[in-house]
Amino acid sequence: MTDRPTREELREYCRGAVSPQRFAVVDAWLAALPEAEADAVLRAADADTLDGAGLGLSAIPARAGYISDLPRGRLVAGAGLGAGGMAVVTSAQDRILERTVAVKVLRPRRAEETLEAFHLRAAAFRREAALTAGLEHPAIPPVYDVGSDDGLPAFAMRQISGRPLDAVIAEGRLALADRVELLLRVAEAIAYAHSRGVVHRDLTPHNILVGAFGAVYVLDWGLAAAVGSSDGVSVGTPGWMAPEQATGAPVDPRMDVFGLGGLARFVLANQPRSPGLEALTARCLASDPAQRYPSGEAVVDDLRRWLAEGITMAQEIPAWALAMRRLWRSRPARLGVAVALMVGLAMLIGWQAQRTRAQAEARERIATLAGNTSLTQAEAVDLALAEVRAIRIRQPRLAPAEALEARLLAAHDLIAQRSQQEAIREDLGGLLQRTRTLGPWADQVQAWRAAIRAAGLSLDPTVLAEDIQRIAGHQLRDELITALAFLWRAEKERGADFHASHTAALLAGAGPTPGWQSLGRLLG
Repeated sequence: MTDRPTREELREYCRGAVSPQRFAVVDAWLAALPEAEADAVLRAADADTLDGAGLGLSAIPARAGYISDLPRGRLVAGAGLGAGGMAVVTSAQDRILERTVAVKVLRPRRAEETLEAFHLRAAAFRREAALTAGLEHPAIPPVYDVGSDDGLPAFAMRQISGRPLDAVIAEGRLALADRVELLLRVAEAIAYAHSRGVVHRDLTPHNILVGAFGAVYVLDWGLAAAVGSSDGVSVGTPGWMAPEQATGAPVDPRMDVFGLGGLARFVLANQPRSPGLEALTARCLASDPAQRYPSGEAVVDDLRRWLAEGITMAQEIPAWALAMRRLWRSRPARLGVAVALMVGLAMLIGWQAQRTRAQAEARERIATLAGNTSLTQAEAVDLALAEVRAIRIRQPRLAPAEALEARLLAAHDLIAQRSQQEAIREDLGGLLQRTRTLGPWADQVQAWRAAIRAAGLSLDPTVLAEDIQRIAGHQLRDELITALAFLWRAEKERGADFHASHTAALLAGAGPTPGWQSLGRLLG
């Protein structure tokens, strides 16, 4: 059983002035107590410190917690944006965040629609919201919220503007390369969805929106499903869906590859003939899924290859193979290649010999630096690091140079860290000394916050616990946590009750020990 601390030690614990040696003892003793008893002990100890140096735990009146804005009536409906067989999309204004969003609402049950069909449609609608919410890509409109509208499932998403792909292509203004770039943007979005295990299953020109500045959006994820799932029914738009979709086959990324092939055929119609793009389109549209690209990522790679080199891997004979055939049919060309190879071989031999000598000299210099450089002196470390980096530029694959650079970088970081810790300790020590001498002045708020942030401790509750865990073995940990407590007191003196409550909540939720967490609950 841990020795019971004295009343004076408990008062110093509340003020953050207990010695580091006794801090662990007091903290362990409080942790062994029931939560309510520990709170009472701290409150009683702090009641004796209301002389200007304590935290004033027992003088804080009860306060109401954070209250969220009422969501009812948050979105004000606007003009209609579009409608489909499953849902209606309208514009809406978010009154709280002051932004325009798009709201997609499931269509009511039609008179001729069976109850089972309506429930299947509603399930697909909810699946669309869930799947789309998990896809964070510039070409996929993000989902902001899900809910209902007049009792029907609905969800809010970012409102985008643009024109359908078929309208853009109908104008005939885009060059071949621009059309391929547009198709590449669509394929990149689909490749990202495939990487997340989602297949769109309804790629048509009407579901592709082309915005300003080259933006492309893939819309209508109502038929999207997870890879490997199977609903056993035909889904998709006739004329655009893969043949296996009509049979209710398990969901596979090759279904979207077929859809990309249909889009490629549509986008590239009436354009200059390109064997590489023709081969790519044909491979995407293969009736046998095994003959297609395995996923959208492979389509993206081949489209990028065409843009860079004018060829695709889908071609039966690559362009480089054709060039080699033409070259070897010419006798002068073969002779010229032979002479060039001989000259190149001679140059390679000379270069290799020079490279070997340079490597030997570099290894010797690295060994000298490793043995003579003091890793505790900043100037020596910096000079050696500069020389090692210069050697690595000339010899990028020299393993000893890479290892020594890593050692020097670690030493440099350690020296800088120690210097920074010393500066932080001086700042915190000065603030603590001023507070204990003059009292918790209200004008210390910014100084406390600056000192806490300079030490690498965040005031964001979502990452504070991780920060505290990270500095668990840090020799400044106790000073930093004490700084949070004095920041709270300074905020109280300033009248910033909201910020003071926030700081108390940080201590209660992310304190490194039960004692600090109990102190945080009392502060809050």
